[in-house]
Amino acid sequence: VRQIVLKSSILAYGARSDNPAYITEGHIVRGGKAGYARHLAEIEEEVRTLREQDHAPILTVLRFAYIVGPQAPTLVNDLLKLWAAPTLLGFDPLIQLIHEDDVAAALEQAIDGEYDGPVNIAAQPPIPLARLMHQAGILPIPLIHPFAYATGRVPQFSKTLGQAQPIDWDYLRYPVLGDTTRMADEFMFAPAYDTDALLTPIA
Repeated sequence: VRQIVLKSSILAYGARSDNPAYITEGHIVRGGKAGYARHLAEIEEEVRTLREQDHAPILTVLRFAYIVGPQAPTLVNDLLKLWAAPTLLGFDPLIQLIHEDDVAAALEQAIDGEYDGPVNIAAQPPIPLARLMHQAGILPIPLIHPFAYATGRVPQFSKTLGQAQPIDWDYLRYPVLGDTTRMADEFMFAPAYDTDALLTPIA
């Protein structure tokens, strides 16, 4: 095997209070306590272990922002289907988006090229979660964050709120923004859709 291309996510960094404003690719991948982000971090740890072996293949890791588009089965697309969703009172994190067509283009470029290492892939600029929900006509239902976290430990509430809000509480509380300098300067990729273009069909 000459090259491995891994489709990962900026969410793999984990949503934490001590994250830098923009996270570079060299930042530790910490994931979350459970769920999608934790699985991503575990997969990336396997890739890191492989990278340390002799004669390792080229390992291209594309860490995508939240993916949107008419076909993609993603967290934000699940959110956009809702008429109302819980949020955390007092928190409005910035988020990054990327169009599904740009995801396909970045994967194609990675397969055709020989870039070795991780790359954050996101459209600019980041936007507040509240703006995305307002643009999509989603009614926010603010919850006090200790209550929201407590319900996650009660199975019947956890399942109900998980269906009402597909994004994990930590990511509704803390921003996770990827620095895209490497995307532009080294991976040489520019998304075709900026954030405003992504939001136009959502309105």
